[in-house]
Order: sequence, then structure tokens, then C-alpha cells
Amino acid sequence: MNDGYVPIPKDLKKVKTKVAFNLTRRQLIGFTLAGFVGIPVYLFMRKFMPNDIAILFLIISTLPIFFVTLFEKDGLTFEKYFKYIDKVDGYVTQQGSKGLEYNNVMVIINDDEKRGNQFSFEKLFGIDELSDTDINNIRNNKDNAVSRTRRLFYVTASRAKESLALIIYTRDMNKAKRFFIENSLATEEEIDMEV
Repeated sequence: MNDGYVPIPKDLKKVKTKVAFNLTRRQLIGFTLAGFVGIPVYLFMRKFMPNDIAILFLIISTLPIFFVTLFEKDGLTFEKYFKYIDKVDGYVTQQGSKGLEYNNVMVIINDDEKRGNQFSFEKLFGIDELSDTDINNIRNNKDNAVSRTRRLFYVTASRAKESLALIIYTRDMNKAKRFFIENSLATEEEIDMEV
């Protein structure tokens, strides 16, 4: 190992600034709070019970504080994680999402599950051929399946404030991928194709 280099973690979200005693500010506050709660509980309980039972009360009273202080899931602290979970609404239809905003959005696109022929993501992505009616409507600048689908796609994709994930069920993944790259909607690295 060369002493001239410092190893850098791959995921910088896991790097925490240490304030004192090799603890983060969050840990320092949490452990101090646990001390302010646990020590008085212990001192009070040992007047009435044996020492080992008083210590058990100290542990029980401080355990939730330690849990909240140390809990982290996917880079989120306890309160941020449960605030996120609390706001998860399950799902909203694509048309029902108009005017709404969410931090994280997952859009599932599957023409096989649609009802009617008003929208066609397969046509928008260039997978299905346009019908004669579509071609005629496009020439005459009339509303058509592609323009309606493009607007619907905009409505769903623009709901995300922080992150957007698209899950697309299609007969031709390569054409769908080409559509996103050619229209500068995604880069090659951002597209993950699985069969």
C-alpha cells in the first residue's frame, strides 16, 4: 500500500462529519439526551430496587433514543425515513397525477394494460406503426394518439421534484431506449434494460 494516498469511499453519502469524540453532531446530541434521561432514571430506580434492575430500567429508557440516533436506512435518518414512508400514497393514475408533486416518482408504462386507444406509448416510442388516422391527424395538426401520449408522459414525468424512475414494459426495448437517448431524455448510463 502506498502511504501517499488516502482511500476515498465510493459512496460519499456515507461520509459523516465528526464533531467530537469521533461522533457526528447527531450522535453527540442523541447520546447526551440519552444520558440526561437514563442517569436520572437509574438514580431514582436504585433507591427502590436492586442495582441490576435499576440498570435494566436505564437501558429500557434510553434504548428508543439510541435507536432514533443510530437508525439509518438508504442514507435517511429515522425521522426523514418515516416522514418519507408516511407520505407514500401507494399509487396514483397517470391522469390523476396532474398538478401534484412528489419527491420521488416511479412511472409504470405498459400499453398492454391500457383501456381504449386514446394513448399509445408504443407509438410515441416508435415501436408501433402510426395508423392512417394518426398520420392524417398529424398532417392536419389535429389531436392524435401520439400528441395525447406525449402530454400524458409530460404530466407523469414532471411530477418528480428529486428523482424519477420509469419502468417500461415494451415489445422492443432497443427502440424505447433509442427514443429516450435521441430526445435527450436519458443518457446511455441512466438506462438499465432487463429482460
